Amino acid sequence: MFGFEAIIAHDGLGISVIGISVVFVSLILLAFAVSQIHKIIALWDKRHRFKKPRQKKRSKGSSGPRSNCTSRHSKGFTPVQAFN
Repeated sequence: MFGFEAIIAHDGLGISVIGISVVFVSLILLAFAVSQIHKIIALWDKRHRFKKPRQKKRSKGSSGPRSNCTSRHSKGFTPVQAFN
């Protein structure tokens, strides 16, 4: 079987219509994205206006590192012992 009969028998017409539709919609989306690129660039240039200045976080009651803090190494712990 050759020609249009084979295409119609194996649903080739529907597959080709769907393929053409996918390509057409993707080209429309690409054209829309390219047409709006000037707005994206303008937002990028003005991005400093939207940023809030960062403030240092300070927790209540913390005046620095604790003096009574002990580390694992001060107790004789070594990383090698953890896996033995």
